[in-house]
Parts: sequence; structure tokens; C-alpha cells
Amino acid sequence: MDASSKPVRGVQTCVVITAAAMLLVLIVGLVLAGAGAYLVVADPLVKADAVAVLSGGGTERIQTAADFFERNLADWFVFTETGLGIPNNQKTASDWNKINALKQGVPLEAILFTEGEASSTADEARALRAMAERRHWSAIIVVTDPYHTRRTRLIFRREFRASGVNVIVRPAAGSWYHASTWWLHPAGWRETGLEYAKLIYMYLGRESD
Repeated sequence: MDASSKPVRGVQTCVVITAAAMLLVLIVGLVLAGAGAYLVVADPLVKADAVAVLSGGGTERIQTAADFFERNLADWFVFTETGLGIPNNQKTASDWNKINALKQGVPLEAILFTEGEASSTADEARALRAMAERRHWSAIIVVTDPYHTRRTRLIFRREFRASGVNVIVRPAAGSWYHASTWWLHPAGWRETGLEYAKLIYMYLGRESD
């Protein structure tokens, strides 16, 4: 064997290994992006009677809902009541939500809270259905974090079945969660894992929060 061919074969082997590694990274990246994309849904926006902000998350949900309200896509701005307080703060979560909605330009007279204290997404759906039926609404826009939208839509469609109320689920704009890059953040692994676990729990016929 020609000694000069050994470096060439070494380079070829290195190229093959590098290409294989890059292909593997690409495949894994596509799988992870697909897993994130599956969780995120966005229904077509249409005029509704109210826009509802589900509990949890930062201010992105409120900002997105306020944008819909400003665009006259809803007449009422609804928060789901949880009865929760804020640690080391005299204000409740409801107080905090109202203050942030007012900062976004939502008028006080347009802000509503559901009755009771919801402790799960299913509770929120039931409370919103009760409000919608009591007020004879025909459609509501529901805003939540992107990773929470698919499960939210499943729960709301179940709870609003035969109600005659159209539910439009929308992800909060400006969220840290992006389908293509969630795996780059520790919180992305936590929230994505939890959502898939809760989805599996739902598919097994169990109640999901």
C-alpha cells in the first residue's frame, strides 16, 4: 500500500464521521423541533365576545390579549379566578392581573373575573363556559403560553361540547417558548416534558390540570 494513501484515507474517514455526526444532530434537532411544534396550535382569529387570559405565565398572555382587545376582536377582557396570592406581596394574583391589564390600556369596566376558584385548566374551562352561557356569548378567544395551547384546546373542546360557544385558542406572542429552540433552555425541557406527560394522562382518560 502506498504510504501516501494513508493520510487520504484518514481525511476521508474524518469527513465521513463529521458528516454522520452532523446528520445525527440534524435529525435530533428536527425531532425535537417537531415535538415542540406539536404542542403549539393557533386557531384562526375571528371577532369574539370576549378574550380570556388563562392563569399562570408572565405578562405575555395579558399583552397578547390586550392587543386583541385593542384591535376590537373582543368586547370583554376576562381573567380566570384562582384565589391565589403572591408570595411576600399583599396583592393577589387577580390584583396583579388587573393592574397589568390596565397598564396595557384595557378599560376597567371591560375587565371580568370568572366565579369560583379554578385550580386546573379544566376548572378554568368550566368557569368560562358558565360565564359565556350566562352572558349569552357565542365566541371567546383563549390566550395561554404556546406549549400549553394544544392541551388547552383539547380540554376546552371537551368542556364546551354542545355549548354553542366557539372557542379560539391562541398562543401568547413574545413568549420565551419557541418550537424550534425550546430544547436550548432548561425550562423548555421541563415544560415540554410536563405537557407530554399531561397529554398522555388525558389520553388515558384521566383528569388533567
